[in-house]
Amino acid sequence: MVEPGHDPAREPVGQAADEGRVLAPGEFTLLLELLDRGLHQRPLEGAFKVEVETEGVRLVLASSDRTTRVTTTAGTLTLRGLGLEVLRP
Repeated sequence: MVEPGHDPAREPVGQAADEGRVLAPGEFTLLLELLDRGLHQRPLEGAFKVEVETEGVRLVLASSDRTTRVTTTAGTLTLRGLGLEVLRP
């Protein structure tokens, strides 16, 4: 049952193990596109924080001391040393 005021678009896509939600194939494709664009903008060395946007979705990715896991219908994408935040209006 979905609680009133619950917006799945505001749920985190990347969390510590077994938290967050499962991305549908279309969402995962969009995430991969944003990751590709964002990682191309990061510096070769040192800490970073990059924001990229497409189709009304903004991805903030930053260096981190944690591991982010994104669960999809096809499996789990593990990103060591990278924090993700996906924002939709």
